[in-house]
Amino acid sequence: MDDLLKKAKRQSKKIIKGASLEAAELTKKIALDVEETALVQIKEMAAAIRQEVTDSKKAVDAELLEYKKQRMADIDEQVSALVVETSKKILGQAIDIRSHEELVIKALEDAKRSNLF
Repeated sequence: MDDLLKKAKRQSKKIIKGASLEAAELTKKIALDVEETALVQIKEMAAAIRQEVTDSKKAVDAELLEYKKQRMADIDEQVSALVVETSKKILGQAIDIRSHEELVIKALEDAKRSNLF
């Protein structure tokens, strides 16, 4: 009976040791699986964030371009009105933009011929 008890103890120690090794291996495998899953999710999130940033930048760039166009149109309109008003004060009459452009070009050509610049 004593031998049987000793044999049972040895057998139970082997089973416990084997179970402990299996548990350690299983824990290691689970940890690796969790790490791999986390890395995949992090990469997916990073890609989604990059895409969102790219899309947002494109939208902002488009808005800025539209704003710039509108501001340039506003400035052109203000300059045109200023040219008409200034020419009216200087010449005593209003001239259209095309006539003003011709006057400016002629003045620049004259200045160039006179070696002013």
